[in-house]
Amino acid sequence: MKKFLFIFVSVCGLWMAHASAQAQTFEATGAVQDINLAQSKIRIDDRTYLLPNSVTESLLVNAGPVIYQLQIGTVIAFSGTESGSIAKIESVAILLQPSPEEVQELLRERANEQN
Repeated sequence: MKKFLFIFVSVCGLWMAHASAQAQTFEATGAVQDINLAQSKIRIDDRTYLLPNSVTESLLVNAGPVIYQLQIGTVIAFSGTESGSIAKIESVAILLQPSPEEVQELLRERANEQN
């Protein structure tokens, strides 16, 4: 009986450790505030996310890495995992691309905020 109890408790402990080690998933939408191509990072709603080059736009899979299609002001829906210090985006759908005039206005606003 003690051996059975020991095995049962051990299996339950391993199962719980496995469940807690799995990454949390998330879904969100927002406008891109900043893009760092060198580090494959973007900022949305004052939070930084990792966006690997392997991620393509959900509706245009053959269009290449989605990070190259983004610009400041692009509205996206995205999902991914939070497994470390920075959340990793694994799926993106572009909902709205800003006009060139809107991008220039956003860049001017950002420059004014930094001054």
